[in-house]
Amino acid sequence: MARRSRKKKQPAVSLPDDLVMEILARVPYRSLCRFKCVSQSWQALCSDPDLRKMSPQTLSGFFCHARKERDDGRDSGVRFINLSGKGRPLVDPDFLFLHDFVSIGLQLVNCCSSLLLCKCFKTSPHPWDADWVVCNPATEKWTVLPATEALHCSKSFTIRLGFDPATPSRFEAFLLKQGSLLDGRITGVAIYSSETGQWISMKSEWGDETCVDDNDSQFVFFNDTLHFTTFHSARDDFCVEDSRCECDYSLVTLDTEGKTWRKFPLPYHDTSFCSIGQSQGRLHAMHIDHGENQFILSVWLLEDYATGQWTLMHTANVPQLFGRHCRYRGEFCSLIAVHPECNVIFLIDGVTSMLVSYNMDDRKVRVICSAREYYHLPFPTYIPCFAEWPSDVI
Repeated sequence: MARRSRKKKQPAVSLPDDLVMEILARVPYRSLCRFKCVSQSWQALCSDPDLRKMSPQTLSGFFCHARKERDDGRDSGVRFINLSGKGRPLVDPDFLFLHDFVSIGLQLVNCCSSLLLCKCFKTSPHPWDADWVVCNPATEKWTVLPATEALHCSKSFTIRLGFDPATPSRFEAFLLKQGSLLDGRITGVAIYSSETGQWISMKSEWGDETCVDDNDSQFVFFNDTLHFTTFHSARDDFCVEDSRCECDYSLVTLDTEGKTWRKFPLPYHDTSFCSIGQSQGRLHAMHIDHGENQFILSVWLLEDYATGQWTLMHTANVPQLFGRHCRYRGEFCSLIAVHPECNVIFLIDGVTSMLVSYNMDDRKVRVICSAREYYHLPFPTYIPCFAEWPSDVI
């Protein structure tokens, strides 16, 4: 024993810093934050801004709106939920880096992957006295969309961002012009490109009766194309509350250059509440049948853009997912999102008001946190991006 104790321990293998950097560049950002605790040298390596820009990112959480705002006079009602369900928010939902606007008022309009679109009021809460700001909460950089007649003068429009983390140096904004506040008919489209710094405008090619609802329509951007759900009104005096309305619910797409216009039927076209999402490079459609005798989750894939063919890939009995034998009276579950990298769906249990994830591969449900204090829709997903914008964008 004494002889063994006198043996010298072999020193740990040391790797060159450049090789360690190459390894760490393949580690998600959350892991980099944890690795800072290994040693002082690792803390320095993991804090390197160039490494942070290269590290792959994944879904980190969800933005949402609180049912009750704080009493500090600066609260926009925006909250951020970490996917882990615990710990400090990855981003500050108060957006204090927008120091020129937060004292007056700020409204979160859209989140596309890593970028946010905010309506920032300049001197008063009047809707026409506002700037439309695109910002990256990870880098705290922001830019104001340039003026265009539709953006600052139109009374009715819907605007959404287009951003792909694979090309972080640019983004697009899609402005859907609508005929009036009542019917939602799309009359034209304007597209802004951060590369050119210009808006281009065109008349809608989806048909005169194609309508969009800023609250209910679902929007997804990938493959340089905006995808969103619409409805087609068969009556000139369309009224949402009128059960006699004949509506055709569809998926429409438009590329960033405004050249390719497409329109497909949704796989579940009896209702507008068919959620869409991008996962693993393919478009998914999701629906929960809330009928009296059914409570079934269905998930489809858009297999063929040329024919608009959807393929049913998964079904599940929702009450059984939550360990219940039958549906509660009045029970309603909200579909939130699909994970961009794996077969996981996020939804809110209508009985417990818990935000949960459902893995379609092993059919397991995991509780994330309570969603009781938040409005259930929308819950836009957020993936951080630490790449810097070109100086002419900021």
